[in-house]
Amino acid sequence: MRSWRKRSPVVIALVAIVVLAALGTGTRRDSGPAAAVEAAPVGIDLLVTDGDPTPLSLVPGVRYRIDEIDLIATDSRPEDDALHGLITQSVFAPLDWEGLALAFSDTVQGLDGQRFLREIHRDAAWMTGAHRFKVTLRGADGTPIGSPIKLVSDVDRREIPTDDFPIRRPAVIREHRSGVYYSEALLQLRNGLAAPAGPDHTFLMTEAIRRVDLAWEAPGGSGPVLIPGAIPVTAVTNPPFAYGFRMDLALEGAPRATYEPGQVAEIVITFRDGAGNRLHPPGSLPTYNQFRHGLASGLRYYDFYPSVLYFKDKNKEGVMLFAFYGPVERARQVYYEVSAAQFALEQQVVATPRRDGYSCIWQGVPPSNVLFAGLADSTAWDTPIADRIRFTIPTDAQPGHYRIVGKGRRSFNGESSLVTGMVDLEVLPPSPFGSSAPIPDAPAAPPSAPRPGALLKDETGFASCPAPGEERTGLDGGQAPWVGKCKDCHAESFQLGGLLHGNGDPTTCDACHAPLAFEPDNMLVYRVHYLHFFSRRYQGGDKNCAACHYGPESVARVSRLACLSCHVTYHGGADEYGNYRSCAFSKCHDGVHDQF
Repeated sequence: MRSWRKRSPVVIALVAIVVLAALGTGTRRDSGPAAAVEAAPVGIDLLVTDGDPTPLSLVPGVRYRIDEIDLIATDSRPEDDALHGLITQSVFAPLDWEGLALAFSDTVQGLDGQRFLREIHRDAAWMTGAHRFKVTLRGADGTPIGSPIKLVSDVDRREIPTDDFPIRRPAVIREHRSGVYYSEALLQLRNGLAAPAGPDHTFLMTEAIRRVDLAWEAPGGSGPVLIPGAIPVTAVTNPPFAYGFRMDLALEGAPRATYEPGQVAEIVITFRDGAGNRLHPPGSLPTYNQFRHGLASGLRYYDFYPSVLYFKDKNKEGVMLFAFYGPVERARQVYYEVSAAQFALEQQVVATPRRDGYSCIWQGVPPSNVLFAGLADSTAWDTPIADRIRFTIPTDAQPGHYRIVGKGRRSFNGESSLVTGMVDLEVLPPSPFGSSAPIPDAPAAPPSAPRPGALLKDETGFASCPAPGEERTGLDGGQAPWVGKCKDCHAESFQLGGLLHGNGDPTTCDACHAPLAFEPDNMLVYRVHYLHFFSRRYQGGDKNCAACHYGPESVARVSRLACLSCHVTYHGGADEYGNYRSCAFSKCHDGVHDQF
């Protein structure tokens, strides 16, 4: 499990000031990786930072495969040396750095409310070719055990890859904040749980194995590089839990999955390992302080680690979040920031019928008011955490089909697992017939009222505009959206169910991806364009909108936020206009997010 990272007292204090100042039954559908089968290889991560490897704890008798390799080199200095120290003095100095170029520059707002410069550099020779690895298992005396495992992450191509690491993120991230220039070179490779490994790509753990040597042959002519420091291995002979991860969600105390506005929908959350063992006692989940000091179960909470969209560790972010939203068919992109003040409350109101055309409420585990309060007073992290969440259905909730969706993460003895869970319910108008009378069908939800000044975007929201004519029909017989085609590319090694949240249902994305005051790039319309713009795998190229958009009508009202996900020099490139947030949420264009 990722260890708790020490935070700067200044950062902690500033974050606390920002946030604290504001201070049964039902249809269940679980997605994500299936529970681990003992006979199937367990995917594990290899992490080496500045030559310092993260030790592994493995179980004798279990067969493993290498699912992820993270190699990191860092450099920090008070002066701007144009990456010279990283290139010439870090553990990556032997690599071929020819061709390194700036790919992206932006001003970013941190959790402490302060803005800082972030740059992404790409295309060094060692980043652009095929990476080859040899993994050698050794005993205590250094004697090799078994045959070496050879792995390859091939050259990026448009077609769906078939190598060992179809997901790759080589880059340099450089930040300037608080008078310090910090740079980090990363090679992050993942299999993404896409396919079972062959027998020559796995190993059976025995008590004799005590270390793993990792040799890396980088592209660019630098030759094989022995990663400094062998990875220590500890044999865990009697693990308290099994591998695998499962989330069960159930509606509590409801004779049927139907509710009225103002009523409470309560879900019970149960986390289990792949063998069905509970990872927590009935009635409670671990406190945040228990998580900080290490959990035998491997359950993860958010740990304030500064991941970077697409390029660094987003797949490891431990946010445990649940969203209540609906009517499901009306869910769309939210264009209003969820303020920092909202996170001083137990739950966040993200979307309302009057403003957004549907309802959406978030609750985190632990609740956000507990999570952020602990930055100022760590005793807040001793607050008991229930294994259930209560959503009070808004009084203005429209009748229709609603859903509660949640995500969780686990890190256990080398295996990183993620899972999502969903439970469905219906919200009906208050019944005048009494509880014993049959409930009539809910009337169709009225269309949302036009918003003054919404000149550049269809009233139903760009990402859910109905397709013109009869070109396509949706699964329910209605018209399909203008934007889609996800499955055209996300097949085989790139199925959505094997990436990030382990969720293959894209209809849930809008509920969680609203812009946040401290993470505005959480906005779905920005995030999707950003990810595909930087992906070397993107089938359409960076100028072929038709790869995702069905027709020219769908880009007639193109969102400037989509443009700014890739192009960050506006108004001559002045720093104050250096990122997409400055247009949509600034004093210059107050309320302009209504027009995107």
